[in-house]
Amino acid sequence: MRTLTTQQLATLASEAGYTSRARVLIERLAFWYNLTALLEDPALDFLEEVSWSCSADAPAASATVRCRREVNGASLAPLVTDAAANFAAGVYNPLVKEGRLFKVEAAVVPLGMEPTSADWTEVFRGRIDEVECGEGVVFTGRSHLWGLLQDTPIETEREYGSDSGVDVQTVMQDILDDNGLSAITLYTPASPNWALKRYVQQCEPVADALMALARQLGWEVREKWLSSGPGTGAWRLWFWSPDRSATAPVWEYGPGDYERLEEVRTFIGDVRNVVEVVYSDSGNRDVAGVKKRKTVTRTDSGSVTAYGERFMRIAEAASSNIDTSAEATTLADNALADLKEKPLGIGFTPLFHPGLELADMVGLSGNGVHFTADQVAAVQSLAHSFNAGGSTTKLALLGKPNVGLRTWLDMEQRPGIAPASPFTGPAAPASVSVVETVQGLRVSFEPPSLGPVATAYELHVSTSSGFTPSDSTRRVVGSLTEMVVTDLEAGGSYFVKVVPRDAKGNRGTASAQVAFTPRYVEPRVLQPRVTYAALPLNSDFEAANDSSAPPDAWDMHTGTWSTDASVDTTFVGTGTRAVKIEATGVATKLRSALFVCREYDLVRVTARLAVDGAFNTATLYIRWLTSSFSEISLSTVAALATSGGVATYTDIGGTPIEAPATTAYAQVVAGKPSASAYEMWIDTCRVFIEPTVGTTEGGEALSYSNGFSDGSLDGSAMYRIDPHGFLYLRGAITRGAPPASGTVIATLPSGARSAHTHRFAVATDSDIGVIQIEPTGEMKYISGAVTRIWLDGIRFRVLYGG
Repeated sequence: MRTLTTQQLATLASEAGYTSRARVLIERLAFWYNLTALLEDPALDFLEEVSWSCSADAPAASATVRCRREVNGASLAPLVTDAAANFAAGVYNPLVKEGRLFKVEAAVVPLGMEPTSADWTEVFRGRIDEVECGEGVVFTGRSHLWGLLQDTPIETEREYGSDSGVDVQTVMQDILDDNGLSAITLYTPASPNWALKRYVQQCEPVADALMALARQLGWEVREKWLSSGPGTGAWRLWFWSPDRSATAPVWEYGPGDYERLEEVRTFIGDVRNVVEVVYSDSGNRDVAGVKKRKTVTRTDSGSVTAYGERFMRIAEAASSNIDTSAEATTLADNALADLKEKPLGIGFTPLFHPGLELADMVGLSGNGVHFTADQVAAVQSLAHSFNAGGSTTKLALLGKPNVGLRTWLDMEQRPGIAPASPFTGPAAPASVSVVETVQGLRVSFEPPSLGPVATAYELHVSTSSGFTPSDSTRRVVGSLTEMVVTDLEAGGSYFVKVVPRDAKGNRGTASAQVAFTPRYVEPRVLQPRVTYAALPLNSDFEAANDSSAPPDAWDMHTGTWSTDASVDTTFVGTGTRAVKIEATGVATKLRSALFVCREYDLVRVTARLAVDGAFNTATLYIRWLTSSFSEISLSTVAALATSGGVATYTDIGGTPIEAPATTAYAQVVAGKPSASAYEMWIDTCRVFIEPTVGTTEGGEALSYSNGFSDGSLDGSAMYRIDPHGFLYLRGAITRGAPPASGTVIATLPSGARSAHTHRFAVATDSDIGVIQIEPTGEMKYISGAVTRIWLDGIRFRVLYGG
């Protein structure tokens, strides 16, 4: 395990949990740019997700970084040549670019705290291999040093070693130096005591050459963090062997430290307890000087007793550097140590842990469900992830520390005997994780750690829980352990499973089912310079991202898109796009996405339309729907009629229409009212809603004072508040003789009062009178004959809340 500070260890051991943070930095011109505060501006946080992983079966670690393309008007897209992030030293120089170094730093601090500069620890360093700019900016890369080794070819064959032998680590360093990689110093924590005789190094990638030498001994070359010794606090290229005798855990987890165990499995198929190494003995040659072929066999009797004899042969080539009995014995012993036990495979996902490394022993307390006794197993793979869902470390544990079971089984030669049945297919992928994206998902998983090797995977998606994967549910097939689907319904309920395949096409066991719901679009990923605040959404048709469909948030009410209607960018009233209704003889209509509307709301719809030809019509409608999306009615707002001449845009509509009872949603519909063959254009459709404030059913009688009484001829004088918050008075009042100006007639109750003083001219039996209404609710007589004063026509908006 990497060396951690006392504070980090205490934080990780806290029963209350801890806070984890990650940041990504990219190097350009010897300066590191922080993607969580780009250009040193905390508001420019582009980082959305970062994940990195490593496995005992793969020498290179890898990382994926997902960023927002734009934040607060600033762009990270590498091909946007005027973006501030893409300028350095006064010239265009994209920040996110293949070949650049990047590093991931992480911090763990007590709950409720944020990291200081001293809390950050570098956990990955790589070089950008690939950049994708779509909905966001995504780049991937391999670990820096190992990536250089893989990308650097040995172009000239050379002879290494000597008659007396040269230490293998010295030869490895010579290979690095001879191929332009002298800046990389090989770190060998303990010498394997293996001297190489003369041999010719063939042309191949440097990585393959070094790994081939290491694997001849059962060791490996890997990029690891060096916590102590020369070059402390840096990534170094290690030539090493894991401690195969380790038994004590470096970290322990209890049942409360993880949500669930994703995999608990043992598998006998990879057990080998009799290992034979065939080699050419340099110390025993025939009369022609050719090395004689010899064998060394090593057996673990305890494993044979437990599982029966399980034989393995490793045949070294005549040119192999394994050419003595001692070297062949070391190779056989290392293979036996890694393969003799039935491995216990455990997969689980605890909180992020920055210190764990491959081959570390990890302990799990018995949970009484999967096992009662405490278990200890070695880290076979790690996958760290930081995203909106939190920070985790997916762990796959397997048996004892080893250099990768696949490494040994790839070296195996057993003519006529396969390491696993070719008909069963691989085991189920483990640690299936889903990140919900806009109208889709991104799923990642771990390859099966036991059994036949998976060479491809099928991603199955269904709307039915517990579904059986079939041709109809298969969405993606690929070899990567991360897959993406982007064409699902936002907000829908979906379920996903992953099915592995082996090299012969045999389908294995499906993974556990994972439920997910595709996200709706959110403001930070909306296109710039497009109006989203107005109703309906995209009311000007400026967002049209799918050429095979209507503009975003619109669809066809009647007719077929691309046949009866299409986007027009030549005849436009505002902006850059309009929708053209073709002369196809269909009553084609376009409709907006639904928007919320309450019953009795006043809705005003306006549109900019144009019609071509004589005596043709374009009509604008509002469609009313209930909470269960059943249509209540279709109201005609306005129509545009032509009498010939060139088509021109005209604004129509604007008359308020009251939403019917039970209305919950509404949408705009525009198009031809009849199936006639003429062209029309829709440029904008906008909606303005005057919401309901309150309502009082029927009417309320006035409570009079100062000698006034009801004087109505056809019913009592009353006040009523309509659904839109307006108060109306009707009927008449009377009094024997005119009172003094300012005398109170009646007082309106709380909830029926205005925020302002109003004066109204009213009719009397003989002249025009004046009535004044105060914010206190007092209705006062100002002037006029009192034989009868008519209240009809008094109307004002009440003060919301009384």
